[in-house]
Amino acid sequence: MSTPATSTSTDPVQTIIDLLSGTPKADWPTTKPDWIETRWTSTHHQKRQREGGAVYAWSPAEGTREPISVDADVSNETEVVFAECWHPSSSDAASLANSVATILEQYWKDNKEYTTFRHVRPVRQDDRRAEHVPGARDPFVVVVRVELRTEDVITSAGSL
Repeated sequence: MSTPATSTSTDPVQTIIDLLSGTPKADWPTTKPDWIETRWTSTHHQKRQREGGAVYAWSPAEGTREPISVDADVSNETEVVFAECWHPSSSDAASLANSVATILEQYWKDNKEYTTFRHVRPVRQDDRRAEHVPGARDPFVVVVRVELRTEDVITSAGSL
């Protein structure tokens, strides 16, 4: 593998897009998808018309902050991003999700070397291929849940 991709974004969704987009085709365990974008960039109709694989990233809510020191002057902030891996083929959707997880696992101990986050970690895959309607043009979807964690120093206890 070559040098990992980088991201200077503080937005967790954009960070995932940067890391996946910035990974060279040669470093993808499977074929690199032509579309790696936010979930809202394309319409559902546009997504359904695409022939190859695609990854659509989005975040369901704002992150959580948890104090990790006795004085509550240091806290961990965790953001969650879902990377939806779409493909017309059921097995290729699963392979694409495994590729996304493999690429992002490189950033588990990032320590802010490649991103603005301390850890970037895929933690679970939700296989939604069973929701596919036979005969429908909708692609198969496997979702990779990714947690991005940073460590923040709070200037005064109690202020978030």
